[in-house]
Amino acid sequence: MVRTTSALLVAAVLASTCVSSARAFSLAQDVSFVRDQVSRRGGLGAGHDHHTSEVDDVPVDRLEYWYDGQLLDHLNGGENGETWSQRYFMNDTFFDKNKQLVFLCVGGEGPALQPTVVVTGGEHCAWMINLAEKFGALIVAAEHRFYGKSMPKPDYSVDSLQYLSSQQAQGDLKRLRSFVTNTTDGLESYAKWITFGGSYPGMMAAWARMLNPDLFHASVSSSAPVQAELNMQGYNDVVAYSLTDQSVGGSLSCLKNVKLAFMHLGDVLTGESQSDMEQLAKTYNVCNVSQIFEERNQKMFLEGFWGLFPLQSNDPSCEGDYCNYQKICDLFDKQDDPRQSLLTLFQSLGPQAPQCYDISWSEMIKSMQDIHSQDRSWIWQTCTEFGFYQTCDPNTYCPFTSFPHASDLDSYLDICKQAYGIEGYDVANAVIESNQFYSGWNCNATNVFFVNGGVDPWHAASVLFPNNKEQKTLMVKGASHHAWTHPLTGHDQESVTEARKDIEEIVANWVVGPATKEDVERRMRRGGRRLGRRRTRGGGLGGGTGIVV
Repeated sequence: MVRTTSALLVAAVLASTCVSSARAFSLAQDVSFVRDQVSRRGGLGAGHDHHTSEVDDVPVDRLEYWYDGQLLDHLNGGENGETWSQRYFMNDTFFDKNKQLVFLCVGGEGPALQPTVVVTGGEHCAWMINLAEKFGALIVAAEHRFYGKSMPKPDYSVDSLQYLSSQQAQGDLKRLRSFVTNTTDGLESYAKWITFGGSYPGMMAAWARMLNPDLFHASVSSSAPVQAELNMQGYNDVVAYSLTDQSVGGSLSCLKNVKLAFMHLGDVLTGESQSDMEQLAKTYNVCNVSQIFEERNQKMFLEGFWGLFPLQSNDPSCEGDYCNYQKICDLFDKQDDPRQSLLTLFQSLGPQAPQCYDISWSEMIKSMQDIHSQDRSWIWQTCTEFGFYQTCDPNTYCPFTSFPHASDLDSYLDICKQAYGIEGYDVANAVIESNQFYSGWNCNATNVFFVNGGVDPWHAASVLFPNNKEQKTLMVKGASHHAWTHPLTGHDQESVTEARKDIEEIVANWVVGPATKEDVERRMRRGGRRLGRRRTRGGGLGGGTGIVV
């Protein structure tokens, strides 16, 4: 859940605030105008009011801390191994020592955490802050190794990145919990720790409970693609569904017209006329027109357009031009020529667009080889653990260009080879090993609430139905990538608001007891989303809504 890079758009950018808020983990190339466009449109992360209370008066220097004894290598180093300094944050404003409750916001691949994460919650833990005030919890946030300022090694070379993995980071969480317990006045070893996170941090939050149930009492895991997938066809399949979802303004005709627009791009690129290709490049202001003839540059060209769509950052209330599915589908449904609709969408960037559209594959690779670029961290994890490569293969639902087959698996594996020297078969084996270790869709951890959005492509790799009686799931209708973890606004979707109430109810069960009579009655008024009853989701690829327990 999901990084932006100078040459790589990590998720339209998994996750994740991740090109405004669209970021999680996708491997589409970075075109700077896409990033500008997402930022201009607002997305889920812009314009939100943060949680306000007495906590806002806490000085920043009382929020940021360092754990100097963190182990470099939990897997092979042993207790006497090399150590480093991990950054974490803490806020005890609401801490009730009689309740012994800790809410941990798990950091991930996003931008560097700010000390205010334990005040506002940021994009991943805003609702957690509200719950901490209600339940009297100590607020802690842990920065992930090799992201932000938490650097076990001085650079992002392969020699350094060998210590970057989710398993090493799980070891960090375990030791950090012990350190915080031993150094925080009034905090006991038996305190209940509940983990929160969205996107990759959501994965980490769930796995913390799974791997160390004696240390972490429960987890709210939002938009967490726990199933590692080498070829993640499901991502763009859900994008196709989202273009048809009427709850966010989609329609079958919208999907049809979008596919026709991208089919036209493919027809030109696979045609015999070089002049047509040159004209296409000129129409879209490509920096070096001659680059359009090269296969990998065509991948860069085609995938850049993906970022013009909200993908995982749809915000029904945004105010910019073509900033959500509703406005984009209105455009594609009203104009007679889908090709013109795509061009209009591109041209709507206006003054925000760069001087020209850079589609150079070689320059992207060069930037990925820079060992001082933190952009290498997340891509390293996709090559060594998760895959998550969002292809656009023929005979799938992918709404973008599948012929020429530029967005194929080999093109993504080529990045691993050129950036890190990792062969494709090693990437494939790493994905298999990751699922063997964490169990993927079959994650059997108890006291975990998996929450997903109906128009979030990452739900294709998440847990949608419980694997045991003490695990719960929820599909939030029409919601994008962990939209419910974002700061509250006055115009949040009703389904997002209800999801927050569901999370509050589940957390209350974990920390203070069973649901109240009012909670049960509220569920029944909302149409049978009742605890203790399994409800089947409808809605095709996107799913419907309802808690499953």
